[in-house]
Amino acid sequence: MIELAVKKSQILLRIAMKIKSLRQFGRIRLSIIGLICVLLVNGQIPDQTDPGSSLRAGFMNPDNASKPSVYYMMLNGYLNTDYVGTELEQLNAAGIGGLCVFDMGAVGEEEDLPPAGPKFLSDEWIDNFGTILKEADKLDMNVQLAVSSSWDMGGSWVEPDEASLALYYNSIIVSGPSELKRALSFPEFSSNAILEPDGTPVFYKDVALLAIPISQRQVAHEFIFMLAPGEMHTVDHVVLHNCQNGDPGVFGREQSYSKEFSISVSTTDYLDASFSEVLKSSLEPGVEPQRFDFSPSEARYVRLRLYNNPDTKSGQLQLGEFELYSNEGENLVVSPRYGRGDGGMMVRFNSEFGHDDQWTASNIVDGSFDGPKGCWASEGLPSLVVEDPNSIQVITDHLDASGVLKWTIPPGEWKIMRYLATNTGEKLKIPNPASDGLATDHFSAVATRNYIEHLAGSLEVKLGDLRKTPLKQLYLPSYEVRGTLWTSDLLDQFESYRGYDMVRYLPALSGLILVNDEVTFRFLFDFQKTMGDLLVDAYYRTSNKTANTFGLEVEAESGGPGPPVHQVPVDALKALGAIGQMRGEFWPWRPKSKPLWVIKETACAAHIYGRQLVHMESFTGFRHWQDGPSDLKASADRAFCEGMNHVVWHTSAHLPPESGKPGWVYHAGTHMNPNLVWWPMAKPFLSYLSRCSFMLQQGLFVGDVCYYYGDKGANFVPPKHVNPSLGAGFDYDVTNKEVILNRMEVDKGRIVLPDGMQYELLVLPDQEDMDFEVLKKIEKLVRAGATVVGPKPIRANGLTDFPNKDLQVQQLAGILWGDCDGITITENSYGKGKVVWGTELRDILLDRG
Repeated sequence: MIELAVKKSQILLRIAMKIKSLRQFGRIRLSIIGLICVLLVNGQIPDQTDPGSSLRAGFMNPDNASKPSVYYMMLNGYLNTDYVGTELEQLNAAGIGGLCVFDMGAVGEEEDLPPAGPKFLSDEWIDNFGTILKEADKLDMNVQLAVSSSWDMGGSWVEPDEASLALYYNSIIVSGPSELKRALSFPEFSSNAILEPDGTPVFYKDVALLAIPISQRQVAHEFIFMLAPGEMHTVDHVVLHNCQNGDPGVFGREQSYSKEFSISVSTTDYLDASFSEVLKSSLEPGVEPQRFDFSPSEARYVRLRLYNNPDTKSGQLQLGEFELYSNEGENLVVSPRYGRGDGGMMVRFNSEFGHDDQWTASNIVDGSFDGPKGCWASEGLPSLVVEDPNSIQVITDHLDASGVLKWTIPPGEWKIMRYLATNTGEKLKIPNPASDGLATDHFSAVATRNYIEHLAGSLEVKLGDLRKTPLKQLYLPSYEVRGTLWTSDLLDQFESYRGYDMVRYLPALSGLILVNDEVTFRFLFDFQKTMGDLLVDAYYRTSNKTANTFGLEVEAESGGPGPPVHQVPVDALKALGAIGQMRGEFWPWRPKSKPLWVIKETACAAHIYGRQLVHMESFTGFRHWQDGPSDLKASADRAFCEGMNHVVWHTSAHLPPESGKPGWVYHAGTHMNPNLVWWPMAKPFLSYLSRCSFMLQQGLFVGDVCYYYGDKGANFVPPKHVNPSLGAGFDYDVTNKEVILNRMEVDKGRIVLPDGMQYELLVLPDQEDMDFEVLKKIEKLVRAGATVVGPKPIRANGLTDFPNKDLQVQQLAGILWGDCDGITITENSYGKGKVVWGTELRDILLDRG
C-alpha cells in the first residue's frame, strides 16, 4: 500500500509541475495538497533520485519557514539553561521550525508552579534568552520574542506619562447670572489608577473644562447594538431583567427599577431615521426575567430605549440585563467575553453612572444582573441635546493650578463638565511575578519608540548585533487594552488628522447629542477614525520602524481579534499592512460560534499588501491535553482553506526534567511538547502541516472579487463565508482605503495590484457614505476600464469640510453612476469601464466568462 501511495503521490506531483500558470495552480492546489498529504499520512517519503523542481524539493523537505513554530514559554521566567539544547533538539526533530519566545506567568496551585525566574529583560534574563538563541542557531530555527512579559506592550520600566491613559469626566450644575468660585473635584477614575499618597493621580492632564447650556434633553436612555456578526437577522422577542439589588439606602426600595421601554430595529445603519419601533411596553417591579414578544422583524441594528421613570427620586435608572432573541432562539447581543457564541457589539449608549466594571453599559449584556458589577445605572436624567456647539463655552483657562474655577456664569442653567486624562493603571495580563508593569500608551508614538528602543537596545548591549542572531522578529500579541482610551496630545492629533478642533464635541463622547444625531455620529465617526489611525501609526507602524533600526521586523496580531471579542479601535487591514509579518489566530473549539477568527482577515491583508506568509496562532483554547492530531486536523484543514499558510502552535512550555510529567503548563492552549502521550507519533502530523504550508506559500491567491469594506475607525473582515450574491465556485478578498488609493490600478479591464494580484470586480459596501478621495480613485479606475459594483453614494462620511464634501460626493457619483438606479437601470458605462448596481455578482462574473 505504501508503494502504491508513493507512486500516486509522484503522479500528482508531476501534474502539479506541468501546470504552467501559478494562478491556475492556485485554483486546484488545495485538492492536490489534500490528496498528496493523505497518501503520505504515515510520513514516508519516496527516495528522490531526480532533483526535480524547487516545488518538488520543497514539498519533500519543507524549510523552516514552512514548518510550524511554537509559542515557547518560560513560565514564571524560569529557564533551565542546561536543558534548553536537548529540548529544542527534540522539538526540531519532530518538525518544529521556529520559536516565538514568551516570558509568561504561571497559573495554578503554588506547589505546582515553576520556580521564580529572573526579571524580564534583566541581565540574567537576557543571558538566558541568549542561551535559547545559541541553541536555536545550531538547529537553524528562527526566533521571535514577545516584547513584554505576557501582553499587551508594557513593563516595569514604563512611567505613568507613557502608560495607558483614559478620558474621565464629572459635572456640576450651576445657575446664573452670578460669580462662581469653586474648587472642582477630580472625576472618579479607575480603581487601578496610580495615585499619590493624598489620592490624586501621579500623572494627569486636564483636557477641557466646558460649560454647556441646559435647555433640552434626549427622550430616553438608549443602547444601540450591531447584531453578530453584522449581518441581517430575524428577531422576535426580548427578555429584560431589573437589577437584583439596587441599594435601597441610596435609591429607595424599587425606586431605581426601569419601567417604560421600547425596541426599534434598523436594516441599514444606526441613525435615528433608520429605526422602526417594533415594541413599546413596561417592566413590572421585581427581579424576575420578563419576556416580551413582537412580530418577527429583520434587523442589523437594534435600539433599546429606557424612558425616565417618574417614580425615581434621583432621576437614576438601573437595568440588570437585556437579551434579544432571534426566531431561532439565539441571544444576539450577549457579550462574547462570556463564552456564548459570537455575540453582538454595542455601538452606542448615552449614559452610564460607573466606570471599570461597575454600573457600566456593558453590564447589561454580561449574563449577570446582580449588583454594581452586573448592572447598569444611568448618570441621572437622559443626556442633553445641544443644537449649537458654539453655545458651549470653553472655560479651561478659568481653572487655576489648584483646581479652583473662577467664572462669571451667564444667565440660565449650565452643566460644567471637567474632562481629564489619567492612567487607567492597566498592567500586563499574566506576567512573570517579578516582571509586572504598566501597559504603554499605545496611541503615543513617543511611548512606543522609547519602549522598543529600550527593549532592543538592552538585548543588543548583552548579545551584540542582533542581525547576527536567529532573532528575526519582535512579536506583538493581540491588542486587548480596555477603557475610554486617550493620549496626552489627542486634541492636537485629532485636528491634524481631521482638520477641525474637537474640543466642543467632547460631550458627544459622554452621550450628548450635538446639533442632531447625524452630526453627532459624524463626529463619533471622526473620533473613532482618528483613534484607529493613531493605533496604526503610533503603535504598529512606529514599532516596526523602530525595530527595523536594529535589523528586526515586527510580527503582530494587529488585525484583532476585533469586535465582538475585543473593542479594538482600528482599521484591521491597515494595521496588518503596517508591520513586517502578519499573524491571525483561530480557536478550534468554539462549539457555539459559527466562524473561525481571525483567518480570512489576515489572508486578505497578506494578499492586498503583497506579503507571502499568513501566520496563524493555531489551536488556541482551554482543552490542554484532550486533543490529538485526529481531533485537530479538521480545524487545521479549514484554516488552510481560509488562507493560513504557516502554523504557530499555541503552546509549548519549557519543560525541564524538574517539571515532572505532564509538566508545567500555561493556562491555555493545546500543548505541544515531548511529554505528550502521542509525541512519538507527532512527526507525521507536523510534516502534514509543513507540506500544506509550503504548497500554499507558492504562487498567488486567486480572487475573483475584491470587496471594499468602507472607511471607518473600527473595521474588520468577518470570517470567510459565501456571499449569496456571489455563490459557490468563486473566491474573494477584502480591501481598504489605503490599498485602493495607493496600490490599485487597472490592466486590460482587471483590477491589479503591483505584486501580481488580480480581480475581475471591485465591489463597494452597501452603505450611503463614501470617502471622497476613494470615490475620486474609483472614478479613475472605471475610466481606465474597471468594473465596479455597488450602490451610488449620496454623502461623505465624518464632519471634515461638511457639508461641502457631501456635495462633492453627490456631484461625482452622479457623473459616474449616471441614470443607474439599481432597479430599472443597473449599468452605466463610463470611460473604458462601467459601474453596476442591482445585479447579482455571480451573473456579472458568468457574463464575463
